[in-house]
Amino acid sequence: MSRRTIIITDLIKYIQAETGSTGHRGLRFLHEITNFPSFYVHATAERRQHVGAGVIYGVLSMAIRGYAWSDNIDDVDTYCREIETAVQTFRDANRQIIEDVYVNSVSTDEGLLEPYGVVDLQVDIIYDAQDGTNQPIQIINYELQDSVGNSLTSPDGLSLQLPLEFK
Repeated sequence: MSRRTIIITDLIKYIQAETGSTGHRGLRFLHEITNFPSFYVHATAERRQHVGAGVIYGVLSMAIRGYAWSDNIDDVDTYCREIETAVQTFRDANRQIIEDVYVNSVSTDEGLLEPYGVVDLQVDIIYDAQDGTNQPIQIINYELQDSVGNSLTSPDGLSLQLPLEFK
């Protein structure tokens, strides 16, 4: 499995354990929901960050939508905070892969769909995108010589002295 798949699967299991709700991968709409409370995780985008020295991070953006059934809007707000807290503590439970987790936005339906409640979170998870086989970059110094045998390499071994002639 790819790291992306592992992260999403582990996030769903973690939120389920922390909130006691049912979690799924994908995106569903209110009329499709039969179990309450439940949530759905939908990966929206992924990008790479090259930070130097061969270190590459993946930034996985996702939408998490939770559904609750309650006549009390405070219950929906509590469910929203439970999901948010679970996402924020997900990093601590998965430090071997996860570098950081950002909850970019949190919103609810504000009681508009009562007795249903809808919770939306936009999340970025930053993780180590390398597979563990990447070795540190090694600089190898080569001494270049012209056709007569004169050295074209500078004393530091990293730059070339001009003029160079190619044949």
